[in-house]
Amino acid sequence: MKSGKQQGRMSEEKLRHFNCGKCNGWWTIGDPKATQKEWFCPWCGLKQEFKKLPVSWLKNS
Repeated sequence: MKSGKQQGRMSEEKLRHFNCGKCNGWWTIGDPKATQKEWFCPWCGLKQEFKKLPVSWLKNS
């Protein structure tokens, strides 16, 4: 017996937040390649390498 409730769908996304070392611009990319180490800043165009920081760095900034 079917219920009268509507079925919805859900998906998950992993977000990575970046901060440019040159212009200090911020941006976010959803579901990025885990192996990619270099990214272009969408604000100033600089290609740079990023390393993952622990979340605790936010508490100290």
